Amino acid sequence: MWKEIWGPMKSTSVSLSKLPNTVICPTSKSYAARCLILAALSTEDIILVDLPEAQDTLDMKRVLKTLGINLIEDGRKTTVVGSYPLCEKLSKEKININLGEGGTTIRFLLPFLSLGKNSYELEYEGRMLERPMDELYGCLNSLGVSTDVLPTGLLLQG
Repeated sequence: MWKEIWGPMKSTSVSLSKLPNTVICPTSKSYAARCLILAALSTEDIILVDLPEAQDTLDMKRVLKTLGINLIEDGRKTTVVGSYPLCEKLSKEKININLGEGGTTIRFLLPFLSLGKNSYELEYEGRMLERPMDELYGCLNSLGVSTDVLPTGLLLQG
């Protein structure tokens, strides 16, 4: 059973309490990335409405599907089923994932993937390869996440 929330989203607070089962996303790829990450962490099905069709959003959805999150798309609604890292399929081999070139997408996915147990070889594209990421890598390292910078991206072990 799910509940829908209709109307413009003015702000969202993140807390330990449960999220509503349906969240209306403004046409911001940055908000969409946040909503997709939060929904993919939930153990309950979450319905997102009006996700933008931006490349960053499409890349985020593709990566989540690769990780075992089921995204059921029906018109304006995307139902996110599965909870990471519970849905993670353990692998002895490193898993190669192209994250694209969206800065927000990549910056959200790195800590998200750190929750898992697999080793991920993450490939960046375009100008993302030139952007400063050392501060984020340092934060992840301080939390016990292993990172190794590659010419094409990052090797990450959660």
